[in-house]
Amino acid sequence: MTSLVYAVFFVMAASSISMHRVELKVAGHIDEVVPADLDGDGKRELLVFWRQGAFPNEKHRVSVYGLAGGVPEKRARQAFSLPAATAGIDVGDVDGDGRDDVLLLQRSGLEYLKGMKGARLDRVCRVLVKVMTLAALPGEDSIPQVELLINLGHGRKGILLPTVPIGMLSLYTPEKPGGKWKLNTMMRVPSREKLYSSVQDSRSSRDFSSLFQIVLPRFDVMDFDGDNEKDLIFFSRDRVCVFRQGKDGKFQSKPDHVRSFGLLNEVERRKGGTRVKGAAADFNGDGRADMVFNKGTGGIANATNSVFVFLTSSTGSFSSRPDLHVSSDGYGAFGKAVDVDGDGMADIVRPYVKMGIMAMGQVLMTGRLDVKFFVHLSRHGLPAKDPQISLSSSYSVNFRSNQELKGLYPVFGTDFTGDGRPDVLLSQAGRGSGKTPDIIQMFAGREGGFSDEAAWSMELRATTHVQTYRPTNKSLPGLILFFNEAETGDVLVLINRNAT
Repeated sequence: MTSLVYAVFFVMAASSISMHRVELKVAGHIDEVVPADLDGDGKRELLVFWRQGAFPNEKHRVSVYGLAGGVPEKRARQAFSLPAATAGIDVGDVDGDGRDDVLLLQRSGLEYLKGMKGARLDRVCRVLVKVMTLAALPGEDSIPQVELLINLGHGRKGILLPTVPIGMLSLYTPEKPGGKWKLNTMMRVPSREKLYSSVQDSRSSRDFSSLFQIVLPRFDVMDFDGDNEKDLIFFSRDRVCVFRQGKDGKFQSKPDHVRSFGLLNEVERRKGGTRVKGAAADFNGDGRADMVFNKGTGGIANATNSVFVFLTSSTGSFSSRPDLHVSSDGYGAFGKAVDVDGDGMADIVRPYVKMGIMAMGQVLMTGRLDVKFFVHLSRHGLPAKDPQISLSSSYSVNFRSNQELKGLYPVFGTDFTGDGRPDVLLSQAGRGSGKTPDIIQMFAGREGGFSDEAAWSMELRATTHVQTYRPTNKSLPGLILFFNEAETGDVLVLINRNAT
């Protein structure tokens, strides 16, 4: 497969940053773009996972792009099809040789493609774990990246697999670095199951008789109890289950700590529709995982959004009331816990959208949704109740595609300029021109916030697929963006060449 590459230099205003722009054209629909060091030389090549054709005859493929002079090469070094049984992928070193491999989640377990010399992949699938998983039927449209390989600290690695029986996650760890992977424990995580039948709704236009849905909880890997061991923290709405890691790297099958924070009342829990999402972060710098929850209720006319923070004590307990509770009218989506100012403590980034008939009318007329992002900095061991920073962004709304929002979620906590301060990247819909109607902007970090003027901006087509990219550990962060058309996809790589 060939790729067309265009190199253009442009300079960020009010800074000494330059970016090298590389565009790769792929003859199919792009699912994922993942950096990976396939030969262990410290350089991160690009793996482009894409699909060609239409279901049921579609083929899922991977292309490998090497680096020459710190930028992606003009042609893919490899392009081949993945096994038809593949339901999900992940990337990482699973055999301890210092080279990244490609993990393939299948019904019969986990296989992998081994990284090799010359930044290539071995096309022979090797069995890593043989076990019955829930990935019995690969998706029709995409093979997503799944968080399978996790870092357990002290050089330990683990693999979490959704296995049978339902409701269990199986944790596998190697006997020794680079050794055979063995079952560590089967964890009873707080899973949910749902059955929807078309008989329930005579007006249903769905093309199925029944839908069986299994919801496995999202998780974070952090030290919960301050013993310098990374623990597994699972979230199911307002409920938290913690599996502590022993000094020997072992886990118990039942959670060591369970807490329901009571953020849903009886009516909300029974009716559903109330959105609650939990995450772990360290807000006070004590090395323990604190808990943050986002709760959204209501509809267009009465939407409210709340954020709750519970600090973890030295005994692993929580207070009966949240240490921080911030609530506002409007639709707030879900905020993130991220270190915005680089002081080592997580802050809260909270999106806010004004709701109401007039506001929705404006969205319908303009095809654009304006979003404010409020930043609550953790300066005294807890995020401030009132935001210290307010940033504005906007997204294009595609009413032809289920009201899809296009544009990147702000990128916080990344130093693009190389001055030691984290910067922020925002998207602005409708500020560009012609075929590139949107703009991304970078605002340089400064004491207590960000610069008022954008240090750099670039017109582009709107996309939600944006990630930072370092070709090497010594490189300053650049960006990877990708776009999909009907039959082709474009990968845009921006290599940061800061001259400071």
